[in-house]
Amino acid sequence: PDPTDAAWTDPNQVVGEDGPGGIAQMPTSGFDTSSALIQRIGGADFLFIAARNGRVYSIEMAGRGDMNLTLRKPGTTRRIWSYPNDYPAVSIPSNLGAFAGSLSFADTNAGPTIFVPASQGRLYALSATPGPNKTTSIRWQFPLANQPTIGSIQTSPVIQVTGAGTGNVIFGTSVNDNRPEAVGELYSLDINSGAVNWLFDGSPASGS
Repeated sequence: PDPTDAAWTDPNQVVGEDGPGGIAQMPTSGFDTSSALIQRIGGADFLFIAARNGRVYSIEMAGRGDMNLTLRKPGTTRRIWSYPNDYPAVSIPSNLGAFAGSLSFADTNAGPTIFVPASQGRLYALSATPGPNKTTSIRWQFPLANQPTIGSIQTSPVIQVTGAGTGNVIFGTSVNDNRPEAVGELYSLDINSGAVNWLFDGSPASGS
């Protein structure tokens, strides 16, 4: 935003795509330490990033082609999808918490997948490709929605590829308040199902 221009509007927020009057929630609160991830999918490049407002964005890298060097006007681009859902779908408030960790990517058996480390205490596997109305879909989440959360995930998941469409996602957590012991945890999950391969927390039972 330009604090000296009362008429300033976000050039990337377009009526018809993002709603009249700024209905879609833009990441104006910033991105903290979450880094952007760029991935080529289906012959096109997309940027994925998690923001402090608790949303994940997929952005078109090609842009609208409206940059004007003569007028020093920057170009704009398009939002491909948001998670949780936003305009033009029914907007869902985020309870994921502000992101600190960065997103990761893997080609799974279900297709291109983005792994989202939520400070809420869950890891989400989202479809990298869009659904209708600028939405995406959850492939799986760990823990399940009806289970207690684990410690806040402030780290960036690491992908271990073991074959075509197979592998593991590894990440650490802050102290898990839902456990009697004050320990953080390190998990390895299957990238296709979210099943736990192993858990390490420094206790004798976990293999220390």
